Amino acid sequence: MYFIVDNGRAIVIDPHQSDELHALLTSQDINDILILLTHEHPDHTSGVNWVRTFADSTVICQDFCAKSIAIEKNNRPVLLFFILAEQDRINNTNTADEFNKIFPQYVCVADITFSQEYIHQWQGRTIKFLSTPGHSKGSAVIIFDEMMIFTGDSLLKKIPAITRFPGGSTKDYNNITLPFLKSLDEDMLCFPGHGDEGTLKEIFHDF
Repeated sequence: MYFIVDNGRAIVIDPHQSDELHALLTSQDINDILILLTHEHPDHTSGVNWVRTFADSTVICQDFCAKSIAIEKNNRPVLLFFILAEQDRINNTNTADEFNKIFPQYVCVADITFSQEYIHQWQGRTIKFLSTPGHSKGSAVIIFDEMMIFTGDSLLKKIPAITRFPGGSTKDYNNITLPFLKSLDEDMLCFPGHGDEGTLKEIFHDF
């Protein structure tokens, strides 16, 4: 999760529930939040409804991402649950059931969606969204003022993008997303969905 605070407003990218973030936003009396999603996987969407419990929020994401998060069964980290269940079987524990209790199913509603590209103005900044299929059908990158990019799981430092999940496509990633990312200014600051940030040059150096 990333967040930006500016003059009484905030952006939260791929939110999850966080007491620290809630304390920060309430201490600054911020109740106007723009929620931006890089893709539809639950580890990037689980905090959307939580943010909406304490702030007026607008959610922006790619079309397929919006369709996916609107269906309850899609918003479960199934892979993690199966891993926990297997560990329970081996260790005679009950972590999978406990996980289900603290991670209930949910649906999310997007307010603004796009197919290939969308530009949004916020606090004097230009935010550009571009569809980047491969990791998932609903993946997109978010570029601020052509200076910094939030790549979700489409580009991670030292870890190749995963394309084997449902909706993923190695062909789309190699033919569409990867060439686009490599066409960007290598000095642009990159904030991945997991792991360390760096310039695009640094990220690709370790790719």
